[in-house]
Amino acid sequence: MEFGINRMRHELERNPISVIKVFTEALLGDDPLIEGSGIVVRPQRICSYLANILKSIAQDAYPIEKDGVVLDGGDAIPPLEAIGCLRHDSYRVQMFLRGVRDAIREKLENNGGEKVRVLYAGCGPFATLALPLTTQFESSEVEFTLLDIHPESVTCIKKLIEELRLEEYFFGIYCCDAITYRHQGEKPNIVMTETMNSALLDEPQFPITLNLLKQTDHEGILIPENIKVFTFIQDDRGCLKVLGEVFQVNRQIGMEINRALKGAGLLLEGKMPIFTEVVIPNGVSGSIFLGTEICTFGKNSFSSIGNWRSSSLTDPIHLVDVDMNVQERTMYLNYVIGGKNEDIKWTDF
Repeated sequence: MEFGINRMRHELERNPISVIKVFTEALLGDDPLIEGSGIVVRPQRICSYLANILKSIAQDAYPIEKDGVVLDGGDAIPPLEAIGCLRHDSYRVQMFLRGVRDAIREKLENNGGEKVRVLYAGCGPFATLALPLTTQFESSEVEFTLLDIHPESVTCIKKLIEELRLEEYFFGIYCCDAITYRHQGEKPNIVMTETMNSALLDEPQFPITLNLLKQTDHEGILIPENIKVFTFIQDDRGCLKVLGEVFQVNRQIGMEINRALKGAGLLLEGKMPIFTEVVIPNGVSGSIFLGTEICTFGKNSFSSIGNWRSSSLTDPIHLVDVDMNVQERTMYLNYVIGGKNEDIKWTDF
């Protein structure tokens, strides 16, 4: 679609949801935006426009600066920082939006067109992975339940839904801790949360995921579909080699952990320590990192191996430098999911 500032401004005043639809389809890759000069509008610019539009619609409900919330399982980032993910991390937004869209499409196809119920934890002030997708589906096809721990985020998204007249798409919006939330009503077909940082540090993605899996039906889809944390080495020539897997989070592993915790009479609401071996190759000089690979759903994936600078979620975490004089040996990584960088311990005993 050809993009013109004046045209968009006029359309925004008349029918803002139509402008949001144009931007959403561009991010999904269905209909790229073309400037009058014939240049394709970059995704980062589209995300910035979208954030500005939603801010203007929210008006006095737009959140102000405040601190995050420290939880046992990691830190819930402040509302403005959540908005910053839309403004400054367009590849992340694209991969998640495409994954959610494809998951909804698959459920609609498998359920004979029956409405898909989506539970979205940590939605932030803009519900970035839900609100734009209302332009891609009918309200008879999908309904969202939104969770966020910040009252300011809940106030903002409620205002946006009201102003855009999207109430039919939303079953409920709750201010709560997603680690302990209990869903009322029919079980959701899709559960999703994007409450994470690279290598699953800092934020409560893992305990939220475990809790969401308890709320879904037996054929429910988890988004992200898979998160893998791994170690890799970058040698002095810039070549990358994966050394080994540290941990994965997906539906199967999450359900197995939930069963094990239930059998032991335990509930994981906090951080989880991981202890793993890493074999350092012989005669290699370079740096060893923790990496992250995220599959939101289906073919929509991004990783620290490759163009990792495309998203902050795949920023490598530096562990140690090695030189070619070191013989092959086994080292040990003590790592805490939801913890801080300083919680990482790297030893060779």
